[in-house]
Order: sequence, then C-alpha cells, then structure tokens
Amino acid sequence: MAVRDEFPEDNFLRATRHVNAARVLAHLLGPRMRSVFPSVIDRDVKVSAVESQGWCNLTFWVDALDGSPLYVLRLCEKSEAGAVSPSLSVSKFEKERYVLKQLSTCRFAPRVPRNGSGTVNIEIPGRGVVAFGYLFQTQLPFAVCSQDLGERARHDMFWRLGEIAKEIHAVKVEGFGTEFDERRGSFKHESFYDFIVSHADKVERAPIDSMLKRWIISRLKK
Repeated sequence: MAVRDEFPEDNFLRATRHVNAARVLAHLLGPRMRSVFPSVIDRDVKVSAVESQGWCNLTFWVDALDGSPLYVLRLCEKSEAGAVSPSLSVSKFEKERYVLKQLSTCRFAPRVPRNGSGTVNIEIPGRGVVAFGYLFQTQLPFAVCSQDLGERARHDMFWRLGEIAKEIHAVKVEGFGTEFDERRGSFKHESFYDFIVSHADKVERAPIDSMLKRWIISRLKK
C-alpha cells in the first residue's frame, strides 16, 4: 500500500504544509524574480504555486506578464545559508540538467536555460535567509494524464510515456554522491562504497561521543 494511502492524515498535513509554503514563496518571489535570478530572468514575470505539490520539491509556474508561458521553477530547501555540505536534492537537479542536455534534440524534453540551475538564498519572514537549490525548465504544452480521455487516447499516451522513459534511462550517468560534475556526467564517487566511506570521514570529524563514533563508522564500512 502506498504511504499516502496508508497514512492519509499525515499525508494531508504534509501536502497542506507544502502547498502553503509554495504559496508563500510564490508571493515573495513574484516581484523579486529579476533580482533573485538575474542570470535567468530579465523581465517582469508572475509566479504562482502549482496546485498539486510533490513531496520533495516546491514547484511554480513562471509566466510572462503578457500571458505567454516561460518556465517551470523547482526549488528544494538546501540547508542553512552558508553551509558547506552539499544537498542531495541539488545534485539531482544538476544530474537532471545534464540528462536534459543530452536529450536536447527530443521534442518531449524541456530546455534548461543557461545558469538555469544552482543555489540561491531567499529571505523568508520569520525564518531569515534560507538556501535553496533551483532548476528552471521550459514549459511543455502536453496533455495531462488525469484528463478524461478516451481509451485509445489514453493507451497511446501511456505508450508514448514509456518510450520517453526509455530514452531518458538510456542516458548514462556514472558514480554516486552529493556532488555532480556536469562536464563529466558523473557524481564525485566512483562506487557506492566510496560514497559511504565519505560519510564515515564526516563522522570522524563530528563532535559526538567517541564510542558512538566508532559504532557508526564500523556500520558504515561493513
């Protein structure tokens, strides 16, 4: 059973918080997009939160004031501003940008503008400055699967989605970790073991009890 079906009350609260957070950010970002993202946005735009938010990223429509579609913006909270440790979600954005670049000749693939991914600090009333990873993608004028389509149309759509998924997964990405190198198309660590050991190195430097430290490292390196 899916988590959202098994824990409907918890899922409702989480979804509500996510939607409210997205609406607050949309309100804050609306008049400030040109100053927050100067390398991507060069004109006045309106920002609105996507009604059905996912469990991880916050998603927004970014439309020009004349009504023409511009971008989909996705944000993931990174950490306290200035933190050294990279965010796994941010590295996933970098990986996604790399995959979309490899699929740039495909009609179904959105485009990511230059400087369309990275991290940005946003000041939120009551919280101060919060660091987010971000990814801009062009909007695609495709039908929504939840629409009331005929059986044949639904069959064709899902067949096409399968073909698209096949092309996406054919893009080879190497390595593991939280730091992605777009030039090489790989994460920092060559193996999952190296990735785990890197966490052990962080535990070595952590200000925790030495016995607990040894226990954690022994489990990580098993």
